Amino acid sequence: MTTTQSQANRDGLLTTLTNYLIVSGMLTCAAIGIVQLAQQVAPRWNASFVPVLVFFIALESAIMTRYVHYGKPPVPWYALRAAEALALFLMIRSLLGLLRGPQPEQPVNAFSGYVDSELLALTVIMGVFWLTSWLITENLLNLETIDPTLDREMIKDVAETQANSRQSLISLILMIGGVLTFFAAFIRIYLRTNNQTDLAAQSGLWHVIVYFLLGLLLLGRLRLSLLRAGWVWERIPLAGNVGGRWITYTLLMLVAAVIVAIVLPTQYSLGLLGTLSYLLTGLIQIVQAIIYFIAFLIISFLSLFFPTMEGKPLTSTLPKPPTSLVTPNTPPPSLSEFVQSLIFWAVFFAIVGYVLVQYLRRHPEMVDALKRIPGMALLARLWHRLRTWLGGLSQQFEDLREARRKARGAAPPRSASAPRRWLNPRRLSPRQQVQFYYLAMLRRSGEKGHPRQPTQTPYEYARALESQLPEVDQDVDGITNKFIEARYSRHDIPLEHVGLVRRYWERIKQALKR
Repeated sequence: MTTTQSQANRDGLLTTLTNYLIVSGMLTCAAIGIVQLAQQVAPRWNASFVPVLVFFIALESAIMTRYVHYGKPPVPWYALRAAEALALFLMIRSLLGLLRGPQPEQPVNAFSGYVDSELLALTVIMGVFWLTSWLITENLLNLETIDPTLDREMIKDVAETQANSRQSLISLILMIGGVLTFFAAFIRIYLRTNNQTDLAAQSGLWHVIVYFLLGLLLLGRLRLSLLRAGWVWERIPLAGNVGGRWITYTLLMLVAAVIVAIVLPTQYSLGLLGTLSYLLTGLIQIVQAIIYFIAFLIISFLSLFFPTMEGKPLTSTLPKPPTSLVTPNTPPPSLSEFVQSLIFWAVFFAIVGYVLVQYLRRHPEMVDALKRIPGMALLARLWHRLRTWLGGLSQQFEDLREARRKARGAAPPRSASAPRRWLNPRRLSPRQQVQFYYLAMLRRSGEKGHPRQPTQTPYEYARALESQLPEVDQDVDGITNKFIEARYSRHDIPLEHVGLVRRYWERIKQALKR
């Protein structure tokens, strides 16, 4: 075995152990939440050792799951896991006996015997976490690196399995986190309604925060594993410090998020409607102030020629200055409080919108279902027109900057018969817009030293341009195919093609600049 292979094996074992420690830490945080809830039901139960026990049982379950998956156990896997469960039960029973110490004899029922409720509850809790660690580890094993020696059909099946495992893992993490959050909120509400505010303040939420931080860290590592699998499959050489830098940057972002969460206040006297009300009031007052200022200038100018009107000074006809629209009985909030509320709700809706967009991108069937809702087609067209207008405005600014740079470079004058450069693509049909961006690519490529020869077909020119710009070969193929379709077909060109072609053109333009 070579030194590189030994290093890769050590890195793989270290990565695996780190993942299992993260999973055990997450389940420990979940155990803290269950213990807090159980202590409200049975206040005399001393369960401070339960989270520590959960950590070691979850870690043991993960390691045994990996051994069963990769190793060659001497007995069937179900027999090995049954023996493992029995050994854990005996260990829990012995540990509970040590913690209790000598106990007086308990009355025994002749029919049912003696049921140890504490041992039963502890066994159920440990069994749930043991099975949960088993399930999470199975998904982690499915997400390990793809063997590059497999054929493409098998690699495709393995990649689909990895995608399903990752989705199942994300759903499981969110489900456990949701239950944990519900338990924490329920305990605090229960204590406050029973006039136990001090205990409610002591039942902190740090275990919930740590759980989600560890979950984000685990998902970040899984993302790196999937990327690394693709790199291995494509025979892309990997730097040795990629994993370390990935984890470092992930931890830095998580620490920054925690600091922001700690610094920002957690309560606002202004809710969403109150914030919108004061924001709208401020905008109306600004408009009123502008109108008052314009009226003041006009009437002041007219008073120079008509000092009086109906025996009164002309300036007396000025409208009253704008006043606040907020009722006097409502005390206005301070400026800092209003700004904090505005920032909070803006960030909140930005995060919700981003999550919603990412979810819809991963579930196109939901997009199709939304399009069938009455009125959604009209909203989609309006949104597309707005994006097209903004894109066209950005393109016009870019063309204006390019024209100024050429003017400073003493560009040759254009002939009178030359077509207009200042063409607004927003006013073109989808077919014309696709052709517009393709012709823009030809013009910009010619300026950068890659002109199209008169004898070249669009496909021949695409091959020639791809040899000069290999990093955007797919974009060149895409814009060429859409141009051929728009130029020679008779069916309608969808609006979606315009946005796709525009993105092709933007990437090609950046490559030409480089």
